[in-house]
Amino acid sequence: MGEQPRLPAELEREIFETAASMYSHSIPRLLRVARRVLTWIEPLLFRVVRVQKQHRHLLDALLKKSPEFCCDAVRHLALLDPPAEYSMDEAIHLLQCCKRVTNLSFGGSFTPDPTLIPAVLGMRLRHLSVHLKHLTSDLTHPIFSSVTHLAIFDLEGNDQATLCAQIHTLPNLTHLSFFVHLPPANTVIAVLARCQGLEVFLVLSPNVDFARTVSPAFYLHDIRFVVGTYVDYWDDWEAGAKGIPDFWSRADDLVAARRLGQIEATRYWLR
Repeated sequence: MGEQPRLPAELEREIFETAASMYSHSIPRLLRVARRVLTWIEPLLFRVVRVQKQHRHLLDALLKKSPEFCCDAVRHLALLDPPAEYSMDEAIHLLQCCKRVTNLSFGGSFTPDPTLIPAVLGMRLRHLSVHLKHLTSDLTHPIFSSVTHLAIFDLEGNDQATLCAQIHTLPNLTHLSFFVHLPPANTVIAVLARCQGLEVFLVLSPNVDFARTVSPAFYLHDIRFVVGTYVDYWDDWEAGAKGIPDFWSRADDLVAARRLGQIEATRYWLR
């Protein structure tokens, strides 16, 4: 590693951090430039963490770091693999250390349970993706108080009406997403009517034909209603975490275009 700076430290740091942010694939090479660069750049390597079997090396590396490093580094965290791949204790420890996470997802084969809630309470979450039945279906719980973007994976059965009736209690919610299961039109219309601060109501499905089954009662009522499809939800999630357009931003663009009259108000399908 080289150690002699040729520029003011503040400028040098800004240059390296900008390069790392724009070209994340270059971070491993940047880490070898100098010890001071390692100190600046290494946290950026862990800004976005997907805990999956194929990314196990990231989890192992992170678990070896100090709680202070984890807190400073991680902003976007997705726990996706089942506990067989890592213990629930490891998951809890990771959540306890990563207090500055603003984008949290429990998905894939990972099954969260209420024991995780105390570890999540210290976070100021903006984005949350979750199976509510495994965590809590009480949307008045403090873990939802700062959430602006909520993706619910398990809206089905008899809990639909109860859950939808609570959505308006979320004080900062602007974006809501359901997966595959679409409540009755009158329920969706009621949610949109009660949630005036809601900017996007997005229903996602991996099935392209799903959009064709949606009744006009949904999209004729409110331009905020959008239906979209995805190939790999977690690739899309990671793209959004890295500032690349994702389903949320594409839905925002579609709603804005409808609002401005740039496209037909009845176009609800996010292609």
